[in-house]
Amino acid sequence: MNQDNVVTMVDVVRQQEEENWHDSSCTFPLNCASQDVFGCKQCTRDGQTAGFCRGCRAICHGEHFEKTFEIDGKRDFICDCGNSKMHNTCKLFPDKPATNETNKYNHNFWNRFCYCEKEYSEDAEDMIQCFVCEDWYHVSCLNLKAPWCAGNIFEEEFDLVCSLCIQKYPFLQHILNVYPTKPNGQELKFCVTQSLPSEPEQLANGDYGLFRGWQNYLCRCEECSYTVSEQGLLFLFEDDAEGEGEDPDNHVSRLLHDPIVERMFVERYALARELLYEELRPFAESKSIVTEQDMNAILNRLKERIFSETTAS
Repeated sequence: MNQDNVVTMVDVVRQQEEENWHDSSCTFPLNCASQDVFGCKQCTRDGQTAGFCRGCRAICHGEHFEKTFEIDGKRDFICDCGNSKMHNTCKLFPDKPATNETNKYNHNFWNRFCYCEKEYSEDAEDMIQCFVCEDWYHVSCLNLKAPWCAGNIFEEEFDLVCSLCIQKYPFLQHILNVYPTKPNGQELKFCVTQSLPSEPEQLANGDYGLFRGWQNYLCRCEECSYTVSEQGLLFLFEDDAEGEGEDPDNHVSRLLHDPIVERMFVERYALARELLYEELRPFAESKSIVTEQDMNAILNRLKERIFSETTAS
């Protein structure tokens, strides 16, 4: 027998890791999750804006993968796959409401980005996401300013706030005037409701880079929290994940500590282990070698059974 076709259990584990099974689950049960979002030109109804999770892209839209596009990270987003905004039926979690009222949409969901309204292309120049509205902007399209940065801002970690958000939220303009330089260990708190000047401030037009962690200087009293919440910006008060051992670009990982979500993954892992043992037992009893072809067939059967049983439950 050709040794190149023999598969060890190390190969099995490696293949499972590469396929990343958790990417084949719909995030709808997680409710509002900060996650990578995708769109589909084929399945989205005309005139509608809709997005879906990574798992639904692979399973529900995999047959026309070339019609899908990456919208990238959106906070507090609920998967739309299969709801009234789309033609298709979700294979992973079909029992969805007609719409997700809390989702926020923009032109990104039509595969349009930046001031220039261009479609995303992997070959295009680098883009930066606005920390507030989460739109994406080409570096060359930005009129980038950073009063606190004395050198090249691209050598620093910063949060982009686009000119549209600067104009929409006046307190952001005042923050830029209050903190023209990055605070150095100073306990300075900015009161959103009481610190605003009576007259609108004149701030140079442009897109601003705020030093990383700037939102930690916002006052969190009841009145400020209410004001920020009314403007839909309560996420500014979320604890900064940086330095706590968590990847700040992977907000979904925060939800994995939820007891319900944790139990769901434990149950799925236990089911996968049981089914894998069931599939491999005949080979062990007959002392047969598990070939690559055998293993691929086993993994495909496992996926189908795990999806059908966990979706049904």
